[in-house]
Amino acid sequence: MRIFRGALAAVAVLGSVVAPEAGAEPQFPDLDGFTAVDAEGYRTYSAYMTTGWQFATPGGVLCRIQKNSRAGFASLACWGAFPGVAGGESSIELDKASAPSAPVFAKSDRQGYGYKNLGLPGKDDLIPLAKKDYPVLAPGQKIVAAGAGAATTCAVGDGGLTVCQMEKAASDNEDGWRHGFVLSPEGSWTF
Repeated sequence: MRIFRGALAAVAVLGSVVAPEAGAEPQFPDLDGFTAVDAEGYRTYSAYMTTGWQFATPGGVLCRIQKNSRAGFASLACWGAFPGVAGGESSIELDKASAPSAPVFAKSDRQGYGYKNLGLPGKDDLIPLAKKDYPVLAPGQKIVAAGAGAATTCAVGDGGLTVCQMEKAASDNEDGWRHGFVLSPEGSWTF
């Protein structure tokens, strides 16, 4: 009986050493394991110093990356039926102005509309989505939008996984930061 208790105690101690810590931060997927697509195939609009790339996931989530080369602005927004969220949230946004805060999931009515046509007198109406403007990013692929502002990378994995991150390197004038999100049926989260 002593041997059994000793073995049980050893297993309990060993189990506490090798078991993952409860509530540990999930790991962001390694983006190096995804194949980069030619971003030009996803560039769907360009306006004065602003370029945009748009894509859809096989599960129907729509995403837009924007860069403004003059202002150094970068933004990322995704919306749709998100897997792994409990409260019905359907949108998430991240931009250089909001960093270094992690993005927050929100409820949105963007499902039928892409964006507001702001800046022109009398033209602040919602513009309907055109699904053809959102080429599908297939599982195993990633899109990288570098250049002005923060570098933005989004990737699609198997089983409904979508991951995006925006990263700004440190400079003499500004601290660096990295934020993003994971959409997954096993649980969606931000960082």
